[in-house]
Amino acid sequence: MSLIRFRHTTSIAVIALALTGSANAFGQATPGRRTSRVPPGFHVLDDSFWKGPWVFSALNRSRIALPRLHNSFSEGELGPVPFRLDDGSTGTLRVESEGCNSPSDCASEGFTIAVDDANGRSVARFPFWAAYRDFDVVPVDLVGGIGDELLLIRRPAHAAPPFGPVLRIWKLGATAPVDLVESFSVAGYLATIGGAIPCARWQIRLLVDPLADKPRPISMAGEFAADVSSSDPMWTCRLNRQGADGAAALRRGESLSFSDGQYRLRDTSGTTADLLRGGD
Repeated sequence: MSLIRFRHTTSIAVIALALTGSANAFGQATPGRRTSRVPPGFHVLDDSFWKGPWVFSALNRSRIALPRLHNSFSEGELGPVPFRLDDGSTGTLRVESEGCNSPSDCASEGFTIAVDDANGRSVARFPFWAAYRDFDVVPVDLVGGIGDELLLIRRPAHAAPPFGPVLRIWKLGATAPVDLVESFSVAGYLATIGGAIPCARWQIRLLVDPLADKPRPISMAGEFAADVSSSDPMWTCRLNRQGADGAAALRRGESLSFSDGQYRLRDTSGTTADLLRGGD
């Protein structure tokens, strides 16, 4: 990495800007001068809040994001990246976009996950659909043999305001993916006081310990943001009782454990489960 010498005045400006914000565990900054308009513990909502990454290593407090294939709007084919197969060999994983003549001409929201072996022979091909062409595909070894599974985080439908992304976990099957989790939301809205559209949003980060015994549990860490775009300088985003209960439940943490062939929430009747239900 090269070192760049800044002029004295530029350095002062950069330092001053850094002091106006604070960073959370995932590197997202919140402008300090606007935090009085959001609930305690919330970030100021920006365009990156629901953009991921979504899956992290739980080995240390820094929560390093696991490698992912990320698509947003205009990309065509993604990959290839290494993919571990159950026979111990390493193949490749890629995502193909349907109906694309070029990366700049991709209107289709249909995709195919393609896994090949080390010799380029097809092992699996799974079609899926993602609204707004917005998704992540994350290979990670969770269950069974030494091969990877697939975590797919995608937008389930078009809506205004937009739906939060949902999660699928797929294991390679002979002709179709084997679902390892009931689809559920990894992001959404918290009920707020006033306004037709809630001003508060939540999301969860999925934490996997690659050294844990298999099937590996998946723990969750909640994060929150509020929209402060109102032109009224006295306006603040305030949670109602339902929204406050939801935020408190997500802050307590939850995990997915594997039983009877699927990942399941420990508490299927609590506030966290109510927020995560839905999906597609």
